[in-house]
Amino acid sequence: MAKKETQNTKEQIFWAIFESVIQLEVIKGYGKWKITDLSRISKVSRPLIYYYFGKSKDEIIRTAVDYLGAEYFGLSESRLKMWASGQLTESVLISRHLSQKSPFTHVYYMTRRLQQNEIGKILRDYEKQFRSKIKLYFADLDEAGVDGMAGTLFGLVAYPGLTDDGVRKSIHFICKDLKLRGS
Repeated sequence: MAKKETQNTKEQIFWAIFESVIQLEVIKGYGKWKITDLSRISKVSRPLIYYYFGKSKDEIIRTAVDYLGAEYFGLSESRLKMWASGQLTESVLISRHLSQKSPFTHVYYMTRRLQQNEIGKILRDYEKQFRSKIKLYFADLDEAGVDGMAGTLFGLVAYPGLTDDGVRKSIHFICKDLKLRGS
């Protein structure tokens, strides 16, 4: 029991830091904040911030962006396994819940993705990986179909008025005529 509580605490600490980094980046701009700001907003001590995210602001930002990319686009190992086993709906719902839990993630992604800097490049690389994942699991789609599927899945994650049941029904209709590899 104590191990589970510790694990939840680790996840809660990581999440508090992640969400606060993204929030500070949106509000103040790239690296225009202090570690003390991050500690105050996240309510996490500096040593724990350094432990989970790195010792420099650049490392901290990069760790947050990597987490955002892996989870927002469903590219983490566990999420790729979900797609491989046909659990597309569950994977999209996880991304959606991330977006709902931390609204700054969507704002951050949309305002940084086209910037001509390291962060913009990293986010565009995640987009390419996402498109590759779609091509792999929906092998019958041409480029326009991949674009449409990426836009549709992005909309299912980002549209604020959609319910989880709406996501489930939408994916059911999407996959009705398409064969998801692994399902």
